Amino acid sequence: KLLSHIHRLELKQMLVIMLTTSYSCGNEWKRGQQKHLYEMGNGNMVAIVTGKLLPQTVIYTILFWLFDIIFYNYLEFPCACGIPRMMLWGFLAVLASQGFGLLMFIAFPGQMRMAMSACSLLGVMQFSLAGFSFPVSAMDLPFQWLANIFPLHHYFVIYVNQALNGYAIYYVWTSVVALMIIFLLPQLFFWRLRDAFLHKDYKE
Repeated sequence: KLLSHIHRLELKQMLVIMLTTSYSCGNEWKRGQQKHLYEMGNGNMVAIVTGKLLPQTVIYTILFWLFDIIFYNYLEFPCACGIPRMMLWGFLAVLASQGFGLLMFIAFPGQMRMAMSACSLLGVMQFSLAGFSFPVSAMDLPFQWLANIFPLHHYFVIYVNQALNGYAIYYVWTSVVALMIIFLLPQLFFWRLRDAFLHKDYKE
């Protein structure tokens, strides 16, 4: 029970990352500081978003790595692929979770509560569609498609195939690529985020 509880901390942390990403971005609008932040970053959206989220990335990555060390090293839970590789997947899971949270905020620019509500709704939904208690391959096709938008599903696939079964990376490359896509996807909509910085005010 202790082992499974510690592992669930990693999975729950992914939901927390989504929420805090949306909150920290929306908080700039709530405080009326979004234009000041835009000016500080000289309008460079990559620099603005990186500067805003990088400290959180570092903190959550350290927590992920701490869980891995406790889980696999101290408690000696099986890890067929080695701890360093699971730490790499944990780092990628953090980035993908931040990308998902940022995407939700871009969908509701200036509306922190709506963005966080969307993260909460979809974040809780991903626990049902990740494949923990019921295999995704046995779900109806629309639910299989839906499962693929969630970082948690892909991290779980990587965990099962790498840590538990010790399969080669070849068998999880689609999930690795999916996490990278979820992380990078918000950049396609930075034009919308730039417009929010310049023209959107905070909405309750």
